[in-house]
Amino acid sequence: MVIATDRFADLARQAAEQSGLPLARIVQVAHPIGGAKKAELNRRGEAAVEDIINRLLGH
Repeated sequence: MVIATDRFADLARQAAEQSGLPLARIVQVAHPIGGAKKAELNRRGEAAVEDIINRLLGH
């Protein structure tokens, strides 16, 4: 599984395909991460949890 910011999600998909992993599970979070306050990062992480779980379970 890859967690990438929305700005780099397409790059993550391309890298996965080029590595022979076209079905790689990629979860997007809002960009940027650097410079974001801890509370904002916590909010983004919490918002991504359901998507992460679903992808890990293959949904």
